[in-house]
Amino acid sequence: MSEQLPVTAHTPALNQELVLSPDQEDIYARFPKSAGVGAFYFITGRAGTGKSTLLRKFVKETPLKKVIVAPTGLAAVNVGGQTIHSLFQLPPAPLEPESERITIFAPGSRKRRLFNQIDVLVIDEISMVRADLLDAMDYSLRMNREDERPFGGVSVVAFGDPWQLEPIVRGQAEAEMLNEYYPSPYFFDARVIRNMGAEIYELSTVHRQMHDQEFLWALNQIRGGNCEQLDFINNRVGADVSGGPVITLTATNARATTINLREMAMIPAPAQFFEGKVIGDFGSDLPTDLVIQLKPGAQVMFVRNGKTWVNGSIGTVESFGDDKIHVRLANGKLVDVTKESWQKIRYQWDRDRRRIIEEPVGEFIQYPLKLAWAVTIHKSQGLTFDRMILDLDRAAFSNGQTYVALSRVRTLNGLSLVRPVEISDVLVSPRVVEFAQSTGLAELS
Repeated sequence: MSEQLPVTAHTPALNQELVLSPDQEDIYARFPKSAGVGAFYFITGRAGTGKSTLLRKFVKETPLKKVIVAPTGLAAVNVGGQTIHSLFQLPPAPLEPESERITIFAPGSRKRRLFNQIDVLVIDEISMVRADLLDAMDYSLRMNREDERPFGGVSVVAFGDPWQLEPIVRGQAEAEMLNEYYPSPYFFDARVIRNMGAEIYELSTVHRQMHDQEFLWALNQIRGGNCEQLDFINNRVGADVSGGPVITLTATNARATTINLREMAMIPAPAQFFEGKVIGDFGSDLPTDLVIQLKPGAQVMFVRNGKTWVNGSIGTVESFGDDKIHVRLANGKLVDVTKESWQKIRYQWDRDRRRIIEEPVGEFIQYPLKLAWAVTIHKSQGLTFDRMILDLDRAAFSNGQTYVALSRVRTLNGLSLVRPVEISDVLVSPRVVEFAQSTGLAELS
Protein backbone atom coordinates (compact mmCIF):
# COMPACT_ATOMS: atom_id res chain seq x y z
CA MET A 1 0.00 0.00 0.00
CA SER A 2 1.07 3.57 -0.56
CA GLU A 3 0.59 4.74 3.02
CA GLN A 4 3.82 5.17 4.95
CA LEU A 5 4.55 3.37 8.19
CA PRO A 6 5.88 5.25 11.21
CA VAL A 7 9.61 5.27 11.80
CA THR A 8 9.63 3.29 15.05
CA ALA A 9 7.55 0.47 16.45
CA HIS A 10 5.77 1.01 19.74
CA THR A 11 4.31 -1.56 22.09
CA PRO A 12 2.40 0.06 25.00
CA ALA A 13 2.21 -3.22 26.92
CA LEU A 14 6.00 -3.18 27.21
CA ASN A 15 6.11 0.37 28.59
CA GLN A 16 3.96 -0.03 31.68
CA GLU A 17 5.28 -0.04 35.25
CA LEU A 18 6.05 -3.64 36.17
CA VAL A 19 6.29 -4.70 39.82
CA LEU A 20 7.58 -8.19 40.55
CA SER A 21 6.63 -10.60 43.33
CA PRO A 22 9.43 -12.13 45.45
CA ASP A 23 9.67 -15.33 43.38
CA GLN A 24 9.66 -13.31 40.16
CA GLU A 25 12.45 -11.13 41.56
CA ASP A 26 14.47 -14.22 42.48
CA ILE A 27 14.24 -15.64 38.96
CA TYR A 28 14.78 -12.27 37.31
CA ALA A 29 18.09 -11.94 39.15
CA ARG A 30 19.31 -15.12 37.43
CA PHE A 31 18.75 -13.88 33.88
CA PRO A 32 21.82 -13.26 31.67
CA LYS A 33 23.47 -9.91 32.28
CA SER A 34 26.32 -10.06 29.79
CA ALA A 35 26.90 -11.27 26.26
CA GLY A 36 28.51 -14.62 25.47
CA VAL A 37 26.84 -16.64 28.24
CA GLY A 38 25.30 -19.02 25.69
CA ALA A 39 22.86 -20.76 28.05
CA PHE A 40 19.21 -21.75 27.55
CA TYR A 41 16.89 -20.39 30.27
CA PHE A 42 13.40 -21.88 30.47
CA ILE A 43 10.94 -19.94 32.63
CA THR A 44 7.73 -21.80 33.33
CA GLY A 45 4.90 -21.80 35.83
CA ARG A 46 1.24 -22.52 36.26
CA ALA A 47 -1.48 -20.32 34.84
CA GLY A 48 -1.55 -16.92 36.54
CA THR A 49 2.01 -16.94 37.90
CA GLY A 50 3.11 -13.92 35.85
CA LYS A 51 5.36 -15.32 33.11
CA SER A 52 4.34 -12.50 30.77
CA THR A 53 5.13 -9.88 33.40
CA LEU A 54 8.62 -11.29 33.80
CA LEU A 55 9.14 -11.35 30.04
CA ARG A 56 8.06 -7.73 29.65
CA LYS A 57 10.34 -6.55 32.45
CA PHE A 58 13.35 -8.35 31.01
CA VAL A 59 12.69 -6.99 27.52
CA LYS A 60 12.26 -3.47 28.90
CA GLU A 61 15.31 -3.40 31.14
CA THR A 62 18.04 -5.63 29.75
CA PRO A 63 20.99 -3.70 28.26
CA LEU A 64 21.80 -6.67 26.02
CA LYS A 65 21.13 -6.54 22.30
CA LYS A 66 17.93 -8.56 22.07
CA VAL A 67 15.54 -10.05 19.57
CA ILE A 68 12.06 -11.28 20.59
CA VAL A 69 10.30 -14.06 18.69
CA ALA A 70 7.12 -16.11 19.01
CA PRO A 71 5.66 -19.06 17.08
CA THR A 72 2.52 -17.24 15.86
CA GLY A 73 1.84 -13.85 14.34
CA LEU A 74 -0.53 -12.67 17.05
CA ALA A 75 1.81 -13.78 19.85
CA ALA A 76 4.65 -11.91 18.15
CA VAL A 77 2.58 -8.71 17.86
CA ASN A 78 1.56 -8.97 21.52
CA VAL A 79 5.17 -9.07 22.74
CA GLY A 80 6.49 -6.56 20.20
CA GLY A 81 8.54 -9.13 18.31
CA GLN A 82 8.78 -11.09 15.09
CA THR A 83 7.64 -14.59 14.21
CA ILE A 84 10.31 -17.28 14.27
CA HIS A 85 9.67 -18.24 10.65
CA SER A 86 9.95 -14.62 9.51
CA LEU A 87 13.16 -13.80 11.38
CA PHE A 88 14.97 -16.97 10.35
CA GLN A 89 13.27 -17.18 6.92
CA LEU A 90 12.24 -20.78 7.46
CA PRO A 91 9.70 -22.73 5.39
CA PRO A 92 6.42 -23.64 7.14
CA ALA A 93 6.99 -27.42 6.83
CA PRO A 94 8.85 -29.65 9.33
CA LEU A 95 12.63 -29.56 8.98
CA GLU A 96 15.16 -32.35 9.25
CA PRO A 97 18.13 -31.55 11.50
CA GLU A 98 20.59 -29.25 9.66
CA SER A 99 18.32 -29.26 6.63
CA GLU A 100 19.42 -27.54 3.43
CA ARG A 101 16.15 -25.59 3.62
CA ILE A 102 17.43 -23.64 6.63
CA THR A 103 18.53 -20.27 5.26
CA ILE A 104 22.22 -19.41 5.37
CA PHE A 105 22.51 -15.73 4.59
CA ALA A 106 25.23 -14.26 2.40
CA PRO A 107 28.32 -12.93 4.20
CA GLY A 108 27.96 -9.20 4.71
CA SER A 109 24.18 -9.25 4.22
CA ARG A 110 21.93 -7.25 6.55
CA LYS A 111 20.51 -10.39 8.13
CA ARG A 112 23.99 -11.85 8.66
CA ARG A 113 25.11 -8.63 10.36
CA LEU A 114 21.97 -8.67 12.50
CA PHE A 115 22.52 -12.25 13.65
CA ASN A 116 26.11 -11.49 14.58
CA GLN A 117 25.01 -8.70 16.93
CA ILE A 118 22.39 -10.61 18.95
CA ASP A 119 23.28 -11.13 22.61
CA VAL A 120 20.01 -12.70 23.75
CA LEU A 121 17.09 -14.33 21.96
CA VAL A 122 13.77 -14.10 23.84
CA ILE A 123 11.15 -16.72 22.91
CA ASP A 124 7.53 -16.43 24.05
CA GLU A 125 5.12 -19.41 24.06
CA ILE A 126 8.07 -21.82 23.85
CA SER A 127 5.75 -24.77 24.50
CA MET A 128 4.27 -24.22 21.02
CA VAL A 129 7.70 -24.30 19.36
CA ARG A 130 8.33 -27.73 17.84
CA ALA A 131 11.63 -29.52 18.44
CA ASP A 132 12.59 -29.34 14.77
CA LEU A 133 11.99 -25.58 14.72
CA LEU A 134 14.20 -24.99 17.76
CA ASP A 135 16.95 -27.11 16.18
CA ALA A 136 16.59 -25.05 12.99
CA MET A 137 17.06 -21.85 15.00
CA ASP A 138 20.15 -23.33 16.63
CA TYR A 139 21.61 -24.39 13.28
CA SER A 140 20.83 -21.05 11.64
CA LEU A 141 22.57 -19.08 14.40
CA ARG A 142 25.59 -21.39 14.39
CA MET A 143 26.02 -21.16 10.63
CA ASN A 144 25.27 -17.46 10.24
CA ARG A 145 27.42 -16.46 13.21
CA GLU A 146 30.14 -18.97 12.25
CA ASP A 147 30.18 -20.14 15.86
CA GLU A 148 29.70 -23.84 16.64
CA ARG A 149 28.51 -23.26 20.20
CA PRO A 150 24.77 -23.95 20.80
CA PHE A 151 22.72 -21.14 19.22
CA GLY A 152 25.99 -19.65 18.01
CA GLY A 153 26.81 -18.48 21.55
CA VAL A 154 23.55 -16.51 21.89
CA SER A 155 21.76 -16.77 25.24
CA VAL A 156 18.14 -17.91 24.94
CA VAL A 157 15.46 -16.91 27.45
CA ALA A 158 12.25 -18.86 26.78
CA PHE A 159 8.85 -18.51 28.46
CA GLY A 160 5.92 -20.92 28.45
CA ASP A 161 4.09 -23.81 30.08
CA PRO A 162 3.93 -27.18 28.29
CA TRP A 163 1.02 -28.13 30.54
CA GLN A 164 -1.10 -25.46 28.82
CA LEU A 165 -0.11 -25.22 25.16
CA GLU A 166 1.38 -27.89 22.91
CA PRO A 167 3.22 -27.71 19.58
CA ILE A 168 1.06 -28.03 16.49
CA VAL A 169 1.59 -31.12 14.36
CA ARG A 170 -0.50 -31.03 11.21
CA GLY A 171 -1.47 -34.48 10.05
CA GLN A 172 -0.01 -37.95 10.01
CA ALA A 173 2.80 -37.15 7.57
CA GLU A 174 4.23 -34.44 9.84
CA ALA A 175 3.90 -36.71 12.87
CA GLU A 176 5.76 -39.55 11.15
CA MET A 177 8.54 -37.25 10.00
CA LEU A 178 9.01 -35.80 13.50
CA ASN A 179 8.93 -39.28 15.08
CA GLU A 180 11.85 -40.20 12.86
CA TYR A 181 14.09 -37.70 14.65
CA TYR A 182 12.52 -36.80 18.00
CA PRO A 183 11.00 -38.54 21.05
CA SER A 184 8.23 -35.91 20.94
CA PRO A 185 7.52 -32.63 19.14
CA TYR A 186 8.04 -30.62 22.37
CA PHE A 187 10.91 -28.13 22.41
CA PHE A 188 12.69 -29.90 25.27
CA ASP A 189 13.25 -32.90 22.98
CA ALA A 190 15.15 -30.81 20.44
CA ARG A 191 18.66 -32.12 19.92
CA VAL A 192 20.20 -28.82 21.01
CA ILE A 193 18.44 -28.96 24.39
CA ARG A 194 19.19 -32.64 24.95
CA ASN A 195 22.87 -31.87 24.28
CA MET A 196 23.33 -28.57 26.12
CA GLY A 197 20.66 -28.84 28.82
CA ALA A 198 18.56 -26.00 30.13
CA GLU A 199 18.43 -23.83 33.22
CA ILE A 200 14.83 -24.30 34.37
CA TYR A 201 13.06 -21.85 36.68
CA GLU A 202 9.48 -22.25 37.83
CA LEU A 203 7.31 -19.42 39.09
CA SER A 204 5.42 -20.75 42.07
CA THR A 205 3.15 -17.94 43.27
CA VAL A 206 -0.23 -18.03 41.54
CA HIS A 207 -1.72 -14.54 41.56
CA ARG A 208 -4.97 -15.28 39.73
CA GLN A 209 -6.52 -17.67 42.30
CA MET A 210 -4.62 -16.42 45.34
CA HIS A 211 -7.89 -15.76 47.22
CA ASP A 212 -9.36 -19.23 46.60
CA GLN A 213 -6.77 -21.77 47.67
CA GLU A 214 -9.15 -24.75 47.52
CA PHE A 215 -9.96 -24.00 43.89
CA LEU A 216 -6.26 -23.50 43.17
CA TRP A 217 -5.50 -26.93 44.67
CA ALA A 218 -8.10 -28.54 42.41
CA LEU A 219 -6.69 -26.77 39.35
CA ASN A 220 -3.20 -28.01 40.15
CA GLN A 221 -4.47 -31.59 40.32
CA ILE A 222 -6.25 -31.26 36.98
CA ARG A 223 -3.14 -29.68 35.43
CA GLY A 224 -1.22 -32.85 36.21
CA GLY A 225 -3.96 -35.19 35.00
CA ASN A 226 -5.35 -36.12 38.41
CA CYS A 227 -9.15 -36.29 38.14
CA GLU A 228 -9.97 -36.82 41.83
CA GLN A 229 -11.13 -33.19 42.14
CA LEU A 230 -13.63 -33.32 39.27
CA ASP A 231 -16.61 -33.74 41.63
CA PHE A 232 -15.52 -30.54 43.39
CA ILE A 233 -15.42 -28.70 40.04
CA ASN A 234 -18.62 -30.31 38.72
CA ASN A 235 -20.65 -28.93 41.62
CA ARG A 236 -20.69 -25.78 39.50
CA VAL A 237 -22.82 -27.26 36.71
CA GLY A 238 -25.60 -24.75 36.04
CA ALA A 239 -24.37 -22.42 38.79
CA ASP A 240 -25.62 -18.84 38.81
CA VAL A 241 -22.77 -16.40 38.19
CA SER A 242 -24.87 -13.30 37.58
CA GLY A 243 -24.02 -9.99 39.19
CA GLY A 244 -21.71 -8.65 36.51
CA PRO A 245 -20.43 -9.36 33.01
CA VAL A 246 -20.15 -13.08 32.26
CA ILE A 247 -18.10 -14.54 29.43
CA THR A 248 -18.58 -18.01 27.93
CA LEU A 249 -15.55 -20.07 26.96
CA THR A 250 -16.04 -22.59 24.16
CA ALA A 251 -13.87 -25.13 22.40
CA THR A 252 -14.60 -23.94 18.87
CA ASN A 253 -14.79 -20.69 16.92
CA ALA A 254 -18.13 -21.74 15.45
CA ARG A 255 -19.73 -22.07 18.88
CA ALA A 256 -18.33 -18.73 20.08
CA THR A 257 -19.57 -16.98 16.94
CA THR A 258 -23.03 -18.52 17.33
CA ILE A 259 -23.34 -17.26 20.91
CA ASN A 260 -22.11 -13.76 20.04
CA LEU A 261 -24.46 -13.39 17.07
CA ARG A 262 -27.40 -14.72 19.07
CA GLU A 263 -26.84 -12.21 21.85
CA MET A 264 -26.38 -9.36 19.40
CA ALA A 265 -29.67 -10.25 17.68
CA MET A 266 -31.50 -9.94 20.99
CA ILE A 267 -30.60 -6.23 21.23
CA PRO A 268 -33.28 -4.27 19.31
CA ALA A 269 -31.04 -1.32 18.44
CA PRO A 270 -29.48 -1.08 14.96
CA ALA A 271 -25.88 -2.20 14.63
CA GLN A 272 -23.03 0.12 13.79
CA PHE A 273 -19.98 -1.04 11.89
CA PHE A 274 -16.43 0.11 12.60
CA GLU A 275 -13.90 -0.62 9.90
CA GLY A 276 -10.24 -1.01 10.71
CA LYS A 277 -7.31 -0.49 8.40
CA VAL A 278 -4.38 -2.68 7.42
CA ILE A 279 -1.27 -0.91 6.16
CA GLY A 280 1.69 -2.70 4.66
CA ASP A 281 2.43 -6.35 5.36
CA PHE A 282 0.58 -7.12 8.59
CA GLY A 283 -0.72 -10.56 7.58
CA SER A 284 -4.10 -12.09 8.33
CA ASP A 285 -3.60 -12.78 12.06
CA LEU A 286 -5.38 -9.68 13.41
CA PRO A 287 -5.84 -8.86 17.13
CA THR A 288 -9.55 -8.19 16.51
CA ASP A 289 -11.96 -8.09 13.57
CA LEU A 290 -11.20 -5.91 10.57
CA VAL A 291 -14.84 -4.79 10.76
CA ILE A 292 -16.37 -4.70 14.25
CA GLN A 293 -20.16 -4.82 14.56
CA LEU A 294 -21.49 -3.23 17.77
CA LYS A 295 -24.70 -2.02 19.39
CA PRO A 296 -25.38 -0.16 22.65
CA GLY A 297 -25.66 -2.96 25.19
CA ALA A 298 -23.14 -5.21 23.45
CA GLN A 299 -20.69 -7.00 25.73
CA VAL A 300 -17.11 -6.45 24.63
CA MET A 301 -13.63 -7.45 25.69
CA PHE A 302 -10.55 -5.28 25.43
CA VAL A 303 -7.77 -6.89 23.41
CA ARG A 304 -5.00 -4.60 24.57
CA ASN A 305 -3.73 -3.08 27.80
CA GLY A 306 -4.65 0.55 28.46
CA LYS A 307 -4.43 3.07 31.28
CA THR A 308 -7.82 2.09 32.80
CA TRP A 309 -8.23 -1.45 31.47
CA VAL A 310 -6.15 -4.53 30.74
CA ASN A 311 -6.16 -7.09 27.98
CA GLY A 312 -9.21 -9.24 28.76
CA SER A 313 -11.23 -6.59 30.63
CA ILE A 314 -14.98 -6.97 30.04
CA GLY A 315 -17.36 -4.07 29.52
CA THR A 316 -20.64 -3.02 27.93
CA VAL A 317 -21.02 -0.56 25.07
CA GLU A 318 -23.09 2.44 26.18
CA SER A 319 -22.97 4.79 23.20
CA PHE A 320 -20.94 6.04 20.28
CA GLY A 321 -19.27 9.44 19.91
CA ASP A 322 -17.06 11.16 17.39
CA ASP A 323 -14.27 8.63 16.79
CA LYS A 324 -14.97 7.16 20.23
CA ILE A 325 -16.85 4.22 21.70
CA HIS A 326 -18.12 4.73 25.24
CA VAL A 327 -17.77 1.52 27.28
CA ARG A 328 -18.88 0.85 30.84
CA LEU A 329 -16.31 -1.36 32.59
CA ALA A 330 -17.31 -4.05 35.07
CA ASN A 331 -16.20 -1.78 37.92
CA GLY A 332 -18.74 0.84 36.80
CA LYS A 333 -16.25 3.26 35.27
CA LEU A 334 -17.22 4.77 31.91
CA VAL A 335 -14.28 4.98 29.50
CA ASP A 336 -13.80 6.51 26.07
CA VAL A 337 -12.19 4.04 23.68
CA THR A 338 -10.35 5.33 20.62
CA LYS A 339 -8.65 3.47 17.81
CA GLU A 340 -5.19 2.08 18.46
CA SER A 341 -2.35 0.81 16.33
CA TRP A 342 -0.67 -2.58 16.34
CA GLN A 343 2.56 -2.97 14.42
CA LYS A 344 4.30 -5.93 12.86
CA ILE A 345 8.05 -5.54 12.93
CA ARG A 346 11.20 -7.07 11.60
CA TYR A 347 14.62 -6.70 13.16
CA GLN A 348 17.47 -4.94 11.40
CA TRP A 349 21.02 -4.03 12.37
CA ASP A 350 21.63 -0.28 12.30
CA ARG A 351 25.33 -0.04 11.51
CA ASP A 352 25.51 3.74 12.07
CA ARG A 353 23.96 3.62 15.54
CA ARG A 354 25.48 0.21 16.37
CA ARG A 355 22.26 -1.27 17.63
CA ILE A 356 19.41 -3.59 16.68
CA ILE A 357 16.35 -1.67 15.55
CA GLU A 358 12.72 -2.62 15.03
CA GLU A 359 11.59 -1.80 11.52
CA PRO A 360 7.79 -1.71 11.09
CA VAL A 361 6.57 -3.62 8.04
CA GLY A 362 2.83 -3.61 8.75
CA GLU A 363 0.25 -1.80 10.84
CA PHE A 364 -3.31 -2.57 11.93
CA ILE A 365 -5.54 0.27 13.18
CA GLN A 366 -8.80 -0.51 14.96
CA TYR A 367 -10.70 -0.10 18.23
CA PRO A 368 -9.15 -2.51 20.78
CA LEU A 369 -12.48 -4.31 21.28
CA LYS A 370 -14.22 -7.49 20.23
CA LEU A 371 -17.61 -9.01 20.98
CA ALA A 372 -17.26 -11.04 24.14
CA TRP A 373 -20.32 -12.88 25.24
CA ALA A 374 -18.20 -15.84 24.15
CA VAL A 375 -14.59 -16.52 23.19
CA THR A 376 -12.65 -19.70 22.43
CA ILE A 377 -10.50 -21.33 25.07
CA HIS A 378 -7.45 -20.87 22.85
CA LYS A 379 -8.02 -17.12 22.51
CA SER A 380 -8.53 -16.80 26.27
CA GLN A 381 -4.93 -17.85 26.88
CA GLY A 382 -3.33 -15.50 29.40
CA LEU A 383 -6.59 -13.73 30.30
CA THR A 384 -8.35 -13.49 33.67
CA PHE A 385 -12.13 -13.38 34.26
CA ASP A 386 -14.28 -12.78 37.34
CA ARG A 387 -17.36 -14.64 36.03
CA MET A 388 -17.18 -17.35 33.42
CA ILE A 389 -19.30 -20.08 31.87
CA LEU A 390 -17.42 -23.05 30.46
CA ASP A 391 -19.34 -24.51 27.53
CA LEU A 392 -17.47 -27.61 26.36
CA ASP A 393 -19.71 -28.03 23.33
CA ARG A 394 -17.45 -30.86 22.25
CA ALA A 395 -15.02 -33.04 24.15
CA ALA A 396 -11.62 -31.49 24.85
CA PHE A 397 -9.30 -32.30 21.97
CA SER A 398 -5.85 -31.05 22.96
CA ASN A 399 -3.55 -31.56 25.92
CA GLY A 400 -4.05 -28.97 28.66
CA GLN A 401 -7.18 -27.48 27.07
CA THR A 402 -9.49 -28.08 30.03
CA TYR A 403 -6.91 -26.82 32.51
CA VAL A 404 -6.41 -23.64 30.48
CA ALA A 405 -10.17 -23.06 30.42
CA LEU A 406 -10.82 -23.65 34.12
CA SER A 407 -7.81 -21.61 35.23
CA ARG A 408 -9.03 -18.41 33.53
CA VAL A 409 -11.48 -17.59 36.36
CA ARG A 410 -10.37 -16.17 39.70
CA THR A 411 -12.63 -18.17 42.04
CA LEU A 412 -14.78 -21.29 42.01
CA ASN A 413 -17.80 -19.12 42.78
CA GLY A 414 -17.19 -17.26 39.52
CA LEU A 415 -17.42 -20.49 37.49
CA SER A 416 -20.45 -22.10 35.89
CA LEU A 417 -20.36 -25.27 33.79
CA VAL A 418 -22.81 -26.09 31.01
CA ARG A 419 -22.01 -29.79 31.43
CA PRO A 420 -19.85 -31.79 33.83
CA VAL A 421 -16.14 -32.07 33.07
CA GLU A 422 -15.47 -35.71 32.20
CA ILE A 423 -12.30 -37.67 32.83
CA SER A 424 -11.88 -37.84 29.06
CA ASP A 425 -11.71 -34.03 28.98
CA VAL A 426 -8.58 -33.94 31.14
CA LEU A 427 -5.84 -34.55 28.59
CA VAL A 428 -2.19 -34.42 29.61
CA SER A 429 0.78 -35.39 27.46
CA PRO A 430 2.69 -38.36 28.93
CA ARG A 431 5.91 -36.84 27.58
CA VAL A 432 5.26 -33.61 29.53
CA VAL A 433 4.75 -35.69 32.68
CA GLU A 434 8.07 -37.48 32.05
CA PHE A 435 9.82 -34.16 31.47
CA ALA A 436 8.37 -32.71 34.68
CA GLN A 437 9.43 -35.75 36.68
CA SER A 438 12.96 -35.69 35.28
CA THR A 439 13.42 -31.99 36.05
CA GLY A 440 11.68 -31.79 39.42
CA LEU A 441 8.68 -29.85 38.16
CA ALA A 442 6.16 -32.62 38.80
CA GLU A 443 5.94 -31.88 42.53
CA LEU A 444 4.20 -28.61 41.73
CA SER A 445 1.73 -30.14 39.25
